[in-house]
Amino acid sequence: MSGGTLRSLAAAGVLALVACGDGGPPRAVGTLERDRLDLVAEVAEPVVARGVGEGERVEAGALLVRLDDAKLRAQEAQAE
Repeated sequence: MSGGTLRSLAAAGVLALVACGDGGPPRAVGTLERDRLDLVAEVAEPVVARGVGEGERVEAGALLVRLDDAKLRAQEAQAE
């Protein structure tokens, strides 16, 4: 077979496969990763320690910051 005939057969095969599709949206499997995440604390307390530096990679469950919990401990003691 000549190169032109082979290309024509390959193109016809691709067109046939595309025409047999279900017409739905294209599907893809993969992983989505983010470079940056905005994080908001549930309480407004001073930061007393940082577990990571700016730009460092972190794993799930890693300590990012430690907040001052003196007010919370005082409230708990008063409630008891």
